[in-house]
Amino acid sequence: EEGVTILTWGNVIKGTWAWFKECVDEAYAILSQEFLDSNQELKRALSIVNVPYTIVLKNNKIVYVSNGYSQGSEEELYQKLKEL
Repeated sequence: EEGVTILTWGNVIKGTWAWFKECVDEAYAILSQEFLDSNQELKRALSIVNVPYTIVLKNNKIVYVSNGYSQGSEEELYQKLKEL
């Protein structure tokens, strides 16, 4: 188990997935090093214009995408996550 890196309130912490499942009840992004897009290559490749841009991956496949925010979109994301 490789673990998870969490960016929270300006801090970077490491944890195990067991810790994450036990202690985290809300997460907006789980980023691997590849997604820290300092030169914006990923942003251009995915044509990201609006933030937040939410991508949910399962088994390295994109299963959900949301671009921008509208009231209630968090509920749609929550329902999608429950389906996984």
